[in-house]
Amino acid sequence: MDGRDNNGRFVKGHAKTGGRSSRQNEDQFKGLWNKKFTPKKFEVILDKLFSLAAKGDMTAIKLALEYSMGKPIQKNEITGADSQPLEIRVVYDDDNNE
Repeated sequence: MDGRDNNGRFVKGHAKTGGRSSRQNEDQFKGLWNKKFTPKKFEVILDKLFSLAAKGDMTAIKLALEYSMGKPIQKNEITGADSQPLEIRVVYDDDNNE
């Protein structure tokens, strides 16, 4: 069989089931990240970001603003036909059929 049960579902532990990697692998990658991404390197990256933003790079400007000010709230207005106010009707079924 191809690693599936009688209902066609993958059996537990099968390689094709995917999912997140083990915590041990994650900790290993986090350790490597922290070793390579030092505060000095972070400062160099921030300097480059703000330098690009100051030169008018819109992507850098957007990134700098989103991380420092937060993303703007996106507002969506929903209207009915011909931009008229949306009508919402609620109908209750009366259970008192005595």
